[in-house]
Amino acid sequence: MKLVRQLLIMGVVTVLMLLASEGIARVVFWRNTAPPPPQGFGYSRVGYGDLIPYLDVVEHIRPNPPYWLRTNSLGLRNVEEFRGEAWQLMALGDSFIYGFYVHNLDTFPARLEEVLEEKTEQIIQVLNAGIPGYTVADMLSYWRDKGSKLTLYGVIIGVYTNDVFGYHPRMREYFSREAFLKAATYPPDPQQQTLLATLRDNSALMGWLLSLREEYQQQQIRDTINRITPYVPGLEGLYEQMTFFDVDNSEYRSYWEQYEADLRTLVAEIGDLPMVIVVFPDNLQLPQDSPYGTRFQEVTARIAADLGVPLVDLLPVLRKADNIQGVYLKHYDLDAPYDDSSPTAYTMRYVGDGHLNSYGNLVAARAVGEVIAKLGWVTP
Repeated sequence: MKLVRQLLIMGVVTVLMLLASEGIARVVFWRNTAPPPPQGFGYSRVGYGDLIPYLDVVEHIRPNPPYWLRTNSLGLRNVEEFRGEAWQLMALGDSFIYGFYVHNLDTFPARLEEVLEEKTEQIIQVLNAGIPGYTVADMLSYWRDKGSKLTLYGVIIGVYTNDVFGYHPRMREYFSREAFLKAATYPPDPQQQTLLATLRDNSALMGWLLSLREEYQQQQIRDTINRITPYVPGLEGLYEQMTFFDVDNSEYRSYWEQYEADLRTLVAEIGDLPMVIVVFPDNLQLPQDSPYGTRFQEVTARIAADLGVPLVDLLPVLRKADNIQGVYLKHYDLDAPYDDSSPTAYTMRYVGDGHLNSYGNLVAARAVGEVIAKLGWVTP
C-alpha cells in the first residue's frame, strides 16, 4: 500500500511539474500561430534530385561564408522549375558541381547555363544534381534511381581529385548516398507531421522541445556536410598519400580500380546521350611548381579516351586564369601558421575553403561551354 501511495504522489508531482513547465513556456516561448522553423539543407528520397524540394534559405555553415540555397520542386539546386521548352542538360557530381559556399546563380551549372545560352542563343537549362560528398559510385546510384528518368540532351560528369579517396570505407560511412538517404527528412511521414503539428499548436513546452530537436537534426546535417578529410577519424593525411604522393602503393590499388570501374559503368549506363567529363583540381595543384602530382587527371583522361568521351581538365584552365585566391574561396594571410621547410610552404598562407569561388566557377563554365558548343549538343 505504501508503494502505491508513493507512486501516486510521484505521479501527481510529475503532472504538476509538467503543468508548471507548460505555464512558464507559454509565458516565455508561446507562439501559437508561428510556423515551424524553415528547413535547411537536407536530403530527399523522392523527386528527381536528392535534395529537399522548395528550399529558399541562407545556409550558415561556419567558418565558411553563408550562401543562398534554393531548390525547385524536383529537389534539384536550380532557381527555375523544369522548363519543357528548354534544352535540358544535367550536371552530376559532388560539392564542386553543387557549388559549396556560393549562391545558386554563381554555381558551375548556373554559369554554364548562361555561357551556353550566350553561345547558342537557345533556351538552356543545366540541372544541378550535385551533392556534397558524392563520388562516382553515388553518381551511378543517383543516375539509376532518378537521373535516367528525365529526358535529357546531355550529361556533364564532374569529378574531383578526392573521388578515389572517397571509396575508403570510413569515407563511405560518412559520405555515401546510402548514408545520406538514411538521414533523409523528405518526404515527411504524414501521421508524424500531424502529431507534431498538434503538439506544436497546443503546447508551448512541446513546441520549444521540438524546435530544439529540429535545430539539433539540422546541426547534425551541417556537421556531416562540413566535415573535411583531416577530421574524419584515422584518415589524416591519407587523401594526399593516396592521390598525390604514394599512388603506386598496393594498399590503394583497389580504390583506384573501383573508381575506374564505376566511371566506366556510369558512362555505359548514360549510353548514347552526349556527355563530357570535367576534372576539378585541388587548389594545392594550382601553382606551376606544385609537388602535388596529376595522376588523378592522367588516369581519368585515359579512361575518357578509352571510352571516346570528351574530357575537360580544369587544372591548366584555372592556372591560366589566376592564382589560388583568384579562383578559390581562399585569401592570403601573413599570420597563418607557416613552415618554410615544408614542400607545401607556398600554400600555407592561403586560408579559407578549397572550393571554387564565383569567378572560378565562371572560368570553369566557359571552358566546358566552349567544348559543348563545338560538339554541337544544342542545335538551332
